[in-house]
Amino acid sequence: MAFEAARIHLKLFLIQFWGGPTVYQSSRGQPQLRARHARFTIGAAERDAWVHHMSEAVRDAGLKPLDETQMLSYFASAATALVNTR
Repeated sequence: MAFEAARIHLKLFLIQFWGGPTVYQSSRGQPQLRARHARFTIGAAERDAWVHHMSEAVRDAGLKPLDETQMLSYFASAATALVNTR
């Protein structure tokens, strides 16, 4: 169930981030990605693993090239911002 909740939160966040309805914010408050992930140890290895898996998922989704590029760019940037160890 924890993974299902995380999947739903990510889905709602991404919908809002890309200009859709603000259901995420209405139900969970401001995104505050860094604060929400602060309890996890995130180093380069964790960042790279997450980006790898998200990149595979995005590529498998069959998006238009521009949409794919923008999502991959956002995920890489957001993941780098969440790194909290050296």
